[in-house]
Amino acid sequence: MYRLPLLAILERVEGTLEERRVELDSLDAALGDGDHGSNLARAVARLRQEHDELAAMPLGAALREIARALREDMGGDGGRMYAALLAGMADPAPADGELDLAIAVRMLDAGLAALRREGGVDVGAKTLLDVLAPVADALRRHGDEPDPEALGAYLVAAAGHALHQTRDLPARWGRTAALGDAGIGHIDPGACSAALIVGAVIDALAERYRQ
Repeated sequence: MYRLPLLAILERVEGTLEERRVELDSLDAALGDGDHGSNLARAVARLRQEHDELAAMPLGAALREIARALREDMGGDGGRMYAALLAGMADPAPADGELDLAIAVRMLDAGLAALRREGGVDVGAKTLLDVLAPVADALRRHGDEPDPEALGAYLVAAAGHALHQTRDLPARWGRTAALGDAGIGHIDPGACSAALIVGAVIDALAERYRQ
């Protein structure tokens, strides 16, 4: 069992999104409003201001609060999708925050199911689901890996590979759906932010594990 370092994860995610904010906005400009990175980075930065309150909450309640903040502060299709993912993950989250692989898989699967329900989409629609579903598959496939850093490397590799595959997908969801095949040739910004967040979470966990 391992306790999820929620605040360390938020700090790492915030720093990563701020660092890559312009890149995410540029990807979004090719398909949408050009503000995906700025909106997501702003919403996460505001969450960090609530770190004391989040730290005092059970994990499920903290995930629901983060979901609420992203839906309200980020807004748009991206806010809806991230909020659905985190609210779904909150339902099977252990009250004490103690995780093992089986619990982590259940949480991620529940989040992906909520994401599918919210968006009415599945893999192949050019969304963050195109990155997160392969990450969940990799977590199941390599779950018996005894080295946490090696397991993290598998997950990052899965996210990176899946991200670049979104370049070949037509736009099929949300505001970008109007582009259709014109979306081919562009990496999805939501998939990119999801891949960055996966990497940031794994970095935070690896740092805590090394301590």
